[in-house]
Amino acid sequence: MKPVILYKMKSYLFALFFLFCSVILCAQYTNETSNPSPEITNHSYRDFIVSASPDLLFNTLNGLQFAGGLKIKMFIGKRLSFDSDLVISRDYLHGGFGLIGIPLWLIISGTNLYNAEESRSLSELLAMGVFLLLSTEHAAINIPVRRDLDLSPYISLLRLKESYKHGDYSNPYVANQQACFAAGLELNKYFRRIVLAPYVEYEVGYTDRISGFNMGIYCGIYFPSKTK
Repeated sequence: MKPVILYKMKSYLFALFFLFCSVILCAQYTNETSNPSPEITNHSYRDFIVSASPDLLFNTLNGLQFAGGLKIKMFIGKRLSFDSDLVISRDYLHGGFGLIGIPLWLIISGTNLYNAEESRSLSELLAMGVFLLLSTEHAAINIPVRRDLDLSPYISLLRLKESYKHGDYSNPYVANQQACFAAGLELNKYFRRIVLAPYVEYEVGYTDRISGFNMGIYCGIYFPSKTK
């Protein structure tokens, strides 16, 4: 079997698996009376999720590509979260400033630097402001559907992407490194502390204006800031 045909078959199977997971998650009903699950969709400040995913990237410089991703999501309230992801494939990488900002925000907000009852120096305030800005370029609204399921539309205003054509790494007419805008929708299904989250997103480069679509399925662990 030709490699191109095999690659297309794999991509179709991945897409079907993605659709299957999405349909199953949307159709599943929880028995609320016999064994109720915790109301995880009632999020609290500093709850966060760390997850990994297989991904399918459409319309890259190399066409269709498989990739792997990591993501961190930090809730700053019941409905709003700051997210950041890192997706890597052959000659392709995209990520966001939140990969640095969100972990630092979690660390700082857990120390007395964030204690409102204590005085803070100007440098501490500036540092907290920088960490906050690093975390806000990718934000999501988490809309509860049931106590264990929510929808998360999101936007990323300053995603950083590095992409190259295989074997052509010095083409001056191609924007190999650029900032991008992305918007997507994620479905989060909570199995107590385990989270399964298929997503689809649209991405466009600020420099070359080339757009594409990505999809994947995140599997992660939910870390609550307090017992739910």
